[in-house]
Order: sequence, then C-alpha cells, then structure tokens
Amino acid sequence: MTTIPTTVAALLRAARDELDRRGWTQHDFEAPTGEVCLLGALNASLTRDPRHGPATVAAQRLLVAAAGTLTQRLVPTDHADEDPEELGLISYPIGEITEWNDADGRTLEQVVALLDTTASELDAASETDGRV
Repeated sequence: MTTIPTTVAALLRAARDELDRRGWTQHDFEAPTGEVCLLGALNASLTRDPRHGPATVAAQRLLVAAAGTLTQRLVPTDHADEDPEELGLISYPIGEITEWNDADGRTLEQVVALLDTTASELDAASETDGRV
C-alpha cells in the first residue's frame, strides 16, 4: 500500500509520481484515458481519486498548503518584488494552480519542473532549518 503524504514536499513528489504513472492533461481533473491535471495529481496523491479532494481536515490543509506553496512560485518575474496577496495569487491558490495548468502552451515538462523544483527547495529549507 502506498503511504499518504504528510508534508508539502512529500505531496509534491507524490503528485509528480502520479503524473509519471498516469500522464498529464488539461481542462479536467482526469481525462477519459486516465491522464490527470496538476490538481488531479495532488488529489489522487491524497485520496487515490483525482476528481475528489481529501475528506480529512489535515489532508485538506495539506492540499491548500501545497497549492499555496506552488502558487508563490508562479508570481510573474516582473512582479517578483510585489506582495503575492495583492496580486491575487494567495486568496485562491487552488484556482491559480488550475489556471496555470490549463494555460495555452503549458507543457508536462513545465508542470513536472514546478513540482520537482518546489519539492527540492522545501527539502533544502527543511535541512537548513534543522541545522540551525
């Protein structure tokens, strides 16, 4: 049995594994042929079902934290010094993730890079925090 993630970094890695296993799609949580979008991969990592979010409060919080963490990395570079909340990127991070996933021209490689880079940054920050 697969372990349910309990940290944001672990959830991002699990979502990446879902994308590797199922493939990637846009404009739906799960395509008829089984591919999943970014949010579908996050959901499936917590519930085994890409179409349904988590039922427990702890898992819901983890999903929102992961979406918020990813959203912070989506701030356009020309707005990098601005407050993400003022740009409207924090108020609804799950919606931002969905819009980003579904953008014209988005690629699987970009989705995977976002997950991998963010998980690695979280791991590095956790290691640094642990040594202080």
